[in-house]
Amino acid sequence: MAWATEALRPVWRAAMSKVLGATVMHLDATSLPVLDSKNAKGIRLGAIWGYVGADVKDCGTQHTALCLYNSTGKREGQREGR
Repeated sequence: MAWATEALRPVWRAAMSKVLGATVMHLDATSLPVLDSKNAKGIRLGAIWGYVGADVKDCGTQHTALCLYNSTGKREGQREGR
């Protein structure tokens, strides 16, 4: 799994760059419970974020889409680098 993650990192960075540089961008998050042995209940809140960027061209629209997992819940805040 770690090897595949590292191998695909350039693809992820290119897609994220394209989304963040898009003319139009849509983001949406869905929270989900995540197993966590450090938590008293054994779970914590995580989130799946959907990103869609669109560049409107003369001949139509091109879209780039990503789904990203964020391991922190709203109460904990964003970790550096995420």
